[in-house]
Amino acid sequence: MTRIPTKLKPWFEARRRFKLSHAHTQMARELGMNPRKLGSLADGGQEPWKLPLPEFIVECYRKSFGRSEPEHVRSLEEVVQAEERRRKEKQARKAEEMVIPAGSAQSAVPATRTTGLGSDALPLAGAWFCFRFVPETKGVPLERIERDLHRGRSLRQLGAG
Repeated sequence: MTRIPTKLKPWFEARRRFKLSHAHTQMARELGMNPRKLGSLADGGQEPWKLPLPEFIVECYRKSFGRSEPEHVRSLEEVVQAEERRRKEKQARKAEEMVIPAGSAQSAVPATRTTGLGSDALPLAGAWFCFRFVPETKGVPLERIERDLHRGRSLRQLGAG
């Protein structure tokens, strides 16, 4: 049995709890409905003004997409199988990338792209900028900083006696 993704577990529960068909479940997912909130939309028999949940979903789908059902209905089980297949294909591609050709001295680690600047350049540039342009104002009251700025003092002289 395949593992059910965490994001689909609430949909399995909602389908069982509200007796929704595969089409209704897919329509609700495409509409972006929250499976945990379907209970507040369902007619529990005490609220006769509400449509039954499947009819409500169809009506919302018709308003949003202009048709009463999806062109191709996929069950949740089919969605899980497709995701599992996609995951296995991705793992196989990764494994192929890591294979070293016979007689090759290359490493098994895929090459990474660089931007021209070393990865150490950006933090150094940030540290230089802070040292060069950000004034030391530790222990200086805000009123004094404001007064110095209004008088036109340079940033390097902020808070200086």
